Amino acid sequence: MLSVVDTTASQKLADLKIDGETLEAMALEKSTPKMYVNNRAKNQVSVVDREKRELLASWPVTLCKNNVAMALDEGNHRLFVACRTGQIAVLDTQTGMEVTSFAITQRR
Repeated sequence: MLSVVDTTASQKLADLKIDGETLEAMALEKSTPKMYVNNRAKNQVSVVDREKRELLASWPVTLCKNNVAMALDEGNHRLFVACRTGQIAVLDTQTGMEVTSFAITQRR
């Protein structure tokens, strides 16, 4: 579940059902209402429209497992998803397809 909260009024505005019990990192596009949510339980990235408050897509992360952190390069349409298996998967934010992966240090 993803909740939308007005932090100024301390009021919950909406809940958005996203299948998966572990939602980790989020990244917001500045030029669109898209938000990327790292869905660790499903090993995927959920794409949300912040204005419509709806799930647009779910992109599988297959090049690594246990996705925990992510970073967005909006200008180049790349989403970097770091996994505990010691890789970063790179996704194209226009297509949702994995472009490549590369090794990183594993957390112990």
